[in-house]
Amino acid sequence: MSNGAWLPVFQDPSQVFPSIQYQALLTAVACILFYDYLLTLKDEIALIWNSPRSLGKIFFLMIRYGFVVDMALILLYNLQITPTSGPALTAKSCQALYRTAAVIQLVGFASVSAFVAIRIAALWSHSLPLGTILFLLGLLNPSTIIPLSGFKIGMINAPWPMAACIQNVTEENIWFLPLLETDFPIASSAVSIAYEFLCLTLTVSKTFGAYKLQKNTGMRTSFSKLLLRDGSLYFVVLAALGIFNVAASSLPESPLPVDISVILGRTCVPVLTSRFILNLRRTNQPCSSVESFLVDAGNSTLLLDFNSLEAAAAIGLGNLPN
Repeated sequence: MSNGAWLPVFQDPSQVFPSIQYQALLTAVACILFYDYLLTLKDEIALIWNSPRSLGKIFFLMIRYGFVVDMALILLYNLQITPTSGPALTAKSCQALYRTAAVIQLVGFASVSAFVAIRIAALWSHSLPLGTILFLLGLLNPSTIIPLSGFKIGMINAPWPMAACIQNVTEENIWFLPLLETDFPIASSAVSIAYEFLCLTLTVSKTFGAYKLQKNTGMRTSFSKLLLRDGSLYFVVLAALGIFNVAASSLPESPLPVDISVILGRTCVPVLTSRFILNLRRTNQPCSSVESFLVDAGNSTLLLDFNSLEAAAAIGLGNLPN
């Protein structure tokens, strides 16, 4: 499209403002992601790079760097600070960049879903059916479903001040927009909210049981500290994102962008999950005082060391395979 063909769009503030708003929000969450990466790089080098190969290490690297590359690509095909900034993109390159970022993002969220499913399944006697259900439910969220719309609608390049690449809405695919803007976000967010609360319930119930046992032994770890250790905050934040997304999609004339949950999810999920795994690795470092006690866990008796990865897993994370 020539710049003249965009004139009607530029004369309509309702068309231009959402694009500028999206770029500003995207820049803000990208800064958070990259800043958190720099903050935790020292811990990553000490706790991940120098550790032996394990499933937890693989999950960490896939989630950490998958989302960093994903965000870099998103900025590349969206951000236009000035009329001459950024690369000269075509409709074909926009589509290629979008699909590449979408695939990387899907792999990242699948890794997060697998990590959560494995740890909770391990917590519940290594239940394979429970882990499978949680893994599949974890994939049914706005952050994985909405980006797939680009494969259906397609992308075209746009001039400043619009985003560099935008969805190519035509008469053939305009019927898909109501599904994308309302139905898909609300339905997937409802599943995501239920999923997060299910994970939270499953985790907290085991944490409370461990808290009562360790209290009876005279240990002084508070219940709130155990909740933070087992990742309960992770599920609360993501459930709040789902509720936020339902509000953005269902409220009439909402000022919030439809895919705000997707934007925030691309930052909150990798930041929380990466810090989660780093915290587990940190608890595995040697400590001068080691508190241990025996817990009868169904058919087996576990020796829990609260300064080890296994202890944190048994309290609220499940035992991650090495």
